[in-house]
Amino acid sequence: MSQKLGWVTAEILERYKGLTYNAIKSKIRRKVLIKGIHYKKFDGTNMFHYEAIDVLINEQGN
Repeated sequence: MSQKLGWVTAEILERYKGLTYNAIKSKIRRKVLIKGIHYKKFDGTNMFHYEAIDVLINEQGN
């Protein structure tokens, strides 16, 4: 995917990255995802930064 998506919903992460909602919640609980960098709350909905999560995945994969 060459277009930057920025802040997206959990549904987009599940569709394009294969991260289930439970996996995302677990990563928030374990502080793998950092508030303000990887996720934020907007209008009562958790939003996730698509590219910041890409960086995290690449760092943890090495």
